[in-house]
Amino acid sequence: MSIAPIRLSPQELKTLRLLLEGHSEKQVAVELGISVNTVHCYVKRIYLRFGVNSRAELLGIWIKELLRMVPATALISVIQRFPTTSLCESAIVSERKLVASV
Repeated sequence: MSIAPIRLSPQELKTLRLLLEGHSEKQVAVELGISVNTVHCYVKRIYLRFGVNSRAELLGIWIKELLRMVPATALISVIQRFPTTSLCESAIVSERKLVASV
């Protein structure tokens, strides 16, 4: 599945960004100044639109899309910059930098 055709409201996009950054629903609520119940509704709609049942599945879709979009040489370069961290931690750091730059 490509993430390009999926349309989200501005609040859902903010929620998605914070979820992908590792925030809990409670943290998202505080950050956006809305109730936890509202955040939970946004999360359910995000999951439905992406066809997933968990945050791990959602993150997997975004990682696959990132791997599809970024040349392998760039990924290798990023991984080599983090020799003391695990591959997973490097991917998270790189993803956060990419999300922040968008």
